[in-house]
Amino acid sequence: MIATLVEFSLRQRILVLGLACLLSLVGVFAFQSIPIDAYPDVTNIQVQVLTEAPGLSPVEVERFITYPLELQMTGLPGLAEIRSLSKFALSQITVVFNDDVDIYFARQLVLERIMAAKERLPEGLEPVMAPVTTGLGEVYHYYVEGPHTTATDPKVVEEELTDQRTMQDWVLRPLLKSVPGVIDVNGMGGFVKQYQVLVDPAKLRKFDLTLHHIYEAVAKNNANVGGNVLERYAERSIVRGLGLIKSVSDIESIIVKESGGTPVFVRDVAEVLIGHAVRHGAVVLNGEREVVIGTVLMIRGGNARHVVEAVKAKVAIGRSLEGLAGMMKSSITELQGMMGGEMGQSMQQLRQSAAGGEGQMRATLDLAKEMGSGIARQQEMRKARGAMLFQEYKKKMGMVQPEVAATAQALPKPPEKQKIAE
Repeated sequence: MIATLVEFSLRQRILVLGLACLLSLVGVFAFQSIPIDAYPDVTNIQVQVLTEAPGLSPVEVERFITYPLELQMTGLPGLAEIRSLSKFALSQITVVFNDDVDIYFARQLVLERIMAAKERLPEGLEPVMAPVTTGLGEVYHYYVEGPHTTATDPKVVEEELTDQRTMQDWVLRPLLKSVPGVIDVNGMGGFVKQYQVLVDPAKLRKFDLTLHHIYEAVAKNNANVGGNVLERYAERSIVRGLGLIKSVSDIESIIVKESGGTPVFVRDVAEVLIGHAVRHGAVVLNGEREVVIGTVLMIRGGNARHVVEAVKAKVAIGRSLEGLAGMMKSSITELQGMMGGEMGQSMQQLRQSAAGGEGQMRATLDLAKEMGSGIARQQEMRKARGAMLFQEYKKKMGMVQPEVAATAQALPKPPEKQKIAE
């Protein structure tokens, strides 16, 4: 057997070399495409349901949120087990399925049960499903740096951490979520920016108001309203009402009520300022200072090596754009200086040409006068032709007018109204 195989290989050298090259190419392709992770992901098929309930204790969360949702999840096809955790202001339910169940089919089943259980939950609570990732999906970590990293003033540090968290939530997170294979980006640390209305109870009693009045007034005065379309001649204008809050002064100018013909504004009963949400922890870098960090989550079953390379490329693009933004101001200044020098040289050359070439300028003026007189003659000819056409039109109208008059005379006159006898 072995001798026959060796003999065949020696006789068919080209065929054997071709097969060897083909196997080598397949091996290289497999090496580049096979997911390579530091640890094998053996996470079972599970779907997590998270519900935020601000202000509720663990007992109330278990009674009003966790238990109704758990009861609704029972009996799902392919269900293995259900685990739950009730904490302060948070309910977490983990629904585990058998390994032969597709993860997206499992999420569809859980979503259907969530929609059916919403009517049993307290008003205003929205259960959501966790992203399609696993515990080993955290493939990239980073932290945000600022210009005042060595500051010691508490107010400066708070402003710095607030700006960093705002950048993390509204700039970096959407940027990195656009990378293929990234399912979500979580941010931790810093201060979440808020517009706060600090109500004075004494002023509320003075104007006979409650917290509900303040809340309702602020909520109703933070929206844009669409109107209709206003047509005028050949133009069309869109009518809409702009009421979105853009600054602290906009909140202060909201009218809460009217008292004796005098409006009561929010600033009359409360203090409006920019603050931050209550936080339950912080992120510390090397035990020295607080920072804002971000964690990139990879989609379940993704190639960690490809995702990390794509994230690094996106971060490099962001850094290059940041460098270009820093260079933009100096580049514009330099360009304006170059344009100013060139314009000055051009104006000097123009003055010299005008001083030394008066004859050429006179000839140009004479030519312009001739062209102007030619245009004037053309306009006079057009006016004369228009007058002739108008005279012909008047003659035709003169021939038609007698016919119209004769027709009017031929028509019978309407009978006069008879007077009613007294």
